[in-house]
Amino acid sequence: MQSEKIDYSLPAEVIVTLLPPTLTVRQAEGTGVASARMLRKMCAAGDIRATKVGSD
Repeated sequence: MQSEKIDYSLPAEVIVTLLPPTLTVRQAEGTGVASARMLRKMCAAGDIRATKVGSD
């Protein structure tokens, strides 16, 4: 499966709509929108929906 290239110079609101519906923290961090630490804090606070799989 080949992924589309995303133009990261676009606004974050646009980038989010181009991403697949499910991402790991590492994949989400790679978008440059937020750090892994911030993403985990957002998950813990309920700001973004998350599901723990294994140890991640």
